[in-house]
Amino acid sequence: MEKSKLRHAILLFLIVFISLSTFAQQKTIGIFDGQLDVGKNTKPGSGVYLPQTQQYIISGSGYNIWFDHDEFHYVYKKMKGDFILYTRAEFVGWNGVEDHRKVGWMVRKSLDGNSAQVNAVEHGDGLTSLQYRRTAGATTEEIKSKMASHL
Repeated sequence: MEKSKLRHAILLFLIVFISLSTFAQQKTIGIFDGQLDVGKNTKPGSGVYLPQTQQYIISGSGYNIWFDHDEFHYVYKKMKGDFILYTRAEFVGWNGVEDHRKVGWMVRKSLDGNSAQVNAVEHGDGLTSLQYRRTAGATTEEIKSKMASHL
């Protein structure tokens, strides 16, 4: 095979591979539009919906959701306008292992790792807080709640 045909074949393979992996990450899950790993250094995460119990099991890892960038697994639904968010969520396993793990709701301007965002979360150490990044790449700010869980 001549070099130009080989290059085209490799390029076509890469385009198909990248497209398939992007499609796989954006596959719907329950009521959500998709899921993906946000940030640059995340280990691959996953999300599964159990229709019998209407439960989601989400796992992932990364640096954190803090400072000027985020790394985590995200299950999302694109929405516009006014909306109300409600959830019952809990950590499964590893009590006290990672104080900074988080579970809760997040609204992001984009799926970029440094996106403006606001989240209402419970941390692995029981802290409940509202965290937000006003603009892309800005430092995350936090309002701590007096309410805390007892893990």
